[in-house]
Amino acid sequence: MQEVIVVYFGELWLKGKNRPNFIKMLKDNVLDSISGLKYSRFVPLRDRFLIYIDGSSDTGSILEKLGYVFGISRFIKGVITDNSIDSVLKAALKLCSNEIGPFKISAHRTDKSLEFTSKDIVSAFINQDSIEVSRDSDKILFINPTNIGTFEYLNKEVFKGLGGLPVGMSGKAVILLSGGIDSPVASYYAMKRGLVPIYLHVHAFNDNGKAENSKMGLILETLSKYYSRFRVYYVPAYIFQLSILDVKHSFEIILFKRMLYQMAKKIAKKEGAKVIVTGESLSQVSSQTVSNLISTSHDVNDLLVMRPLIGLDKQDIISKAKEIGTYDQSIIKYKDVCSMHSRDAVTTTRLSYIDELSNSVGMDDISDRSLLKADALDYPIVKLKRSDRLP
Repeated sequence: MQEVIVVYFGELWLKGKNRPNFIKMLKDNVLDSISGLKYSRFVPLRDRFLIYIDGSSDTGSILEKLGYVFGISRFIKGVITDNSIDSVLKAALKLCSNEIGPFKISAHRTDKSLEFTSKDIVSAFINQDSIEVSRDSDKILFINPTNIGTFEYLNKEVFKGLGGLPVGMSGKAVILLSGGIDSPVASYYAMKRGLVPIYLHVHAFNDNGKAENSKMGLILETLSKYYSRFRVYYVPAYIFQLSILDVKHSFEIILFKRMLYQMAKKIAKKEGAKVIVTGESLSQVSSQTVSNLISTSHDVNDLLVMRPLIGLDKQDIISKAKEIGTYDQSIIKYKDVCSMHSRDAVTTTRLSYIDELSNSVGMDDISDRSLLKADALDYPIVKLKRSDRLP
């Protein structure tokens, strides 16, 4: 009998001929997530991964890490034993030794070449006296005979995975990350669809280091639990702010959003990203009406703009932020640039007028000069040389 953690795939089964690539990406992500932790060995199979563990393994930490990996439908802690009813009974006795019965037996034989059937297993449990059995119990002992052995585990050791796709399978995305509640949640959903995040944060400080050491670092630390290898660009907003002094307050946020999209487009070109992700929710604030979304993102029509929160209510977003662990960091007081320029924001704009206004302030030049002031960090944290930072 060998203790194991069994990792099952979810949506990957739907991917046809691409399935081997998806499984390889998931395997790489799982191994990356548990790197540095102790376990005996890792065995990839056609429909699951096996992580062999023993008394010296970091079992609790491994289970915790697996809970943050996209692409996993569920994972369980149990044992694998020989394909014989006698071995199954002995393993079950050990699994149930610290639990108070009765137990419901759920047997499913996937290897039809075995001499015994699922009914034979259930009958063997009914006819023994060491483990109390009842079909009405909410404590379930799962038994799964396969071609490599029989897996056994209790339902309390079954853990739900995040589902989705392995991060990396859908390419890269530039994610507009503010200091608010919404954009970290949008990042979570983007990663769940297989996108590697490249974060862009435009801040109100004169020094990028202050932004790095603010609550933004805490938000990124939380997001790194879901995928730990990403790049973040910190860009100061002061060049933009000095360039729009003559612009009406009601249009400041529209121009700021236009600049964000232009920066994201230039970063995407350098990084090989095809997607821009935002935390915008339709009409949640003035800058997110239909006409304003068109006016701000029009310049990036050669990229996919992904708005995962577009149809969610604010309370839905808050609930998700609490669930994924970013809410407490997001509500820390912060000098958010969007909030600074949202005073009396216009709710309806004409694209032609925003184009004229953008050209009149030299928006393309503003975004270029701002990016020259950017700092880029790779997570795990490595500060890049200036020559490597910019589009």
